[in-house]
Amino acid sequence: MVTPIIAFAADTPKSQSQPQLEVMTLDQCLQTAYENSKQLKSADKSVAIAKESSRQAEAGLFPTVGYSITETKYGVDIPKSSPPVDEGSYGSISATQNLYNGGATTGAIKVAKL
Repeated sequence: MVTPIIAFAADTPKSQSQPQLEVMTLDQCLQTAYENSKQLKSADKSVAIAKESSRQAEAGLFPTVGYSITETKYGVDIPKSSPPVDEGSYGSISATQNLYNGGATTGAIKVAKL
């Protein structure tokens, strides 16, 4: 059931312009209040920050992967190498998995979910 809420204004002389009054339902009033509430906006941001903190804490359970690529070009051939080398490319990939850290990762996850 929707209950209409009506706003009333005192009578003013016709020479002065009267503002238009808007009739709003209770649902519209609540929606307007939610949209303009600074406390609700702040709470929504706090929830988003908490979710991100939890996600970051859980990331500690997964391995990290790194890579490096290097390319080198020398100005002259290196005569002692066979065949002579004047450029080279090198690459590496590494993966790291934390096996145990004294419960720090699981503790951080529990704190983030509070």
